[in-house]
Amino acid sequence: MKRTNVLIILLLLFADSTNAQKIKLVANQSGTSIKVISRPDPSIIDEPLFNYNINEWYLSSITSGPQTRKPTGKQDTFFVAIDSGFFKIKKNENLILIENEGYLANIELVNPDWLKGNKKRIVLEPLEMRPIKGKNAQQIRVLKVSFNVQPKGFVQRYFDSYNDYKNDMLDHVYTSGKTFEVDNSVFKNNANIELARLGFLDTLKTTGLKQAATIDLTYEITRITEYKFGDYCFVELKILVKLPESFGLNQNKIYTVKSKIGYDESPENFANNRELIADAVSRVALYLLKDESIHTYFSSQETINKPIVPTLTIAAKSTAINLESAAQAVVTVVNESGHGSGCFIGNDGFIITNYHVVADDSLHLKVVFQNGISKPAVIIKTNPVADLALLKCDTIVHNPLVFSPTPANIGSDVYAIGTPKDIHLGQSLSKGIVSGKRTIDGRNLIQSDASVNEGHSGGAMVNKEGYLVGIICSKLVGIGVEGVSFAIPASEIEKLIAIKFIN
Repeated sequence: MKRTNVLIILLLLFADSTNAQKIKLVANQSGTSIKVISRPDPSIIDEPLFNYNINEWYLSSITSGPQTRKPTGKQDTFFVAIDSGFFKIKKNENLILIENEGYLANIELVNPDWLKGNKKRIVLEPLEMRPIKGKNAQQIRVLKVSFNVQPKGFVQRYFDSYNDYKNDMLDHVYTSGKTFEVDNSVFKNNANIELARLGFLDTLKTTGLKQAATIDLTYEITRITEYKFGDYCFVELKILVKLPESFGLNQNKIYTVKSKIGYDESPENFANNRELIADAVSRVALYLLKDESIHTYFSSQETINKPIVPTLTIAAKSTAINLESAAQAVVTVVNESGHGSGCFIGNDGFIITNYHVVADDSLHLKVVFQNGISKPAVIIKTNPVADLALLKCDTIVHNPLVFSPTPANIGSDVYAIGTPKDIHLGQSLSKGIVSGKRTIDGRNLIQSDASVNEGHSGGAMVNKEGYLVGIICSKLVGIGVEGVSFAIPASEIEKLIAIKFIN
């Protein structure tokens, strides 16, 4: 079917149209919408700037009709066009919002004074395509966005006009001598909203299986620079992105990210352009996804099977292998957010559990033994994509779990051991069978009908002899869904977490 371009123009002229001139704006890509952005008036907007963005305000204004500016009595100007369109503007700078499905939205600043001679059209910059999520691409989540801006780390650079900025004609600079520190800001929401928009974050969590395939990141903003010209501004942030340990020891990335151009809401000496800071934070995802040095870790399930951390040797010798000793080797893993389960796999106190059990609070971990005694634990290494974490507790274990020499076959009996729901129900045991073997998001999993509940994550799935056949990682949830749980095969744990056993 031949597509017909639709031209929509909603034009409300200023009461005073003196010196206004008619200009045609032209988009590079077909199907691009062009919108003139009117500045929100504080007298008619009750919400602080922090709680809305300029695009949403503009679109809601079109829906509800023009707003009257109380200070001047003049009306805002709205304009919407597809591909190209004419509109009248005064001889001042105007923000133009350009959007197209499949491309990254952009905002440009245009000025009729830039036109020369009889030229009456401005061709807007081409839009950049959105990153395309591959079939096997990883889920990405930002756990925290913090600020650690030291003295001289907040800078405001002033220019008389946008044209002066483009020609690097600086007027003056303000540099703050204060420290700006925030441990966990709300800007992580902006980061995750953009990741979800790009398809790299599953916000529905429909089955509970996506959790294990999520790469957790943290952002630390170390420098804020505001470029100010007239009524307009953009923000440039220096951001340290902390990658999970499985990406390599001490491998972090530093990016310098610019926001789109917007209205300047920040007086001198204050970092108050919060909407622009939010926009810059959201754009870090684009730098990550385009970074060739780490691209393969976000775009391929091969990350699961190719950990790049050193292999750790673990001594593991057991004098008793049965269901009772297996239950004693399973512990409760507790942090400030809740609890899960874990399995002793070495004589020196090494514990294997799920990454999602320890991800939200890695600094306050403790393990509770079958006799009720608890001890602190520390994270040794992780593989977030495989949903595995290796912990260590200062204790001697005489009978750790022993990995089964043979895989569990469909129909064979298995037992789930862990701490369901209540922390006082540690080392609970339930029986089932292996009901299937699945590959989900590139991960090989054992499916079972053994009863598991919240808190079983990281617990043991053992056979009737007491050998470890898998680490419980998730349960299928939903209305009318029961008796479907999953475990990471024990035969794959050594390569997934880069460990090697010696007797």
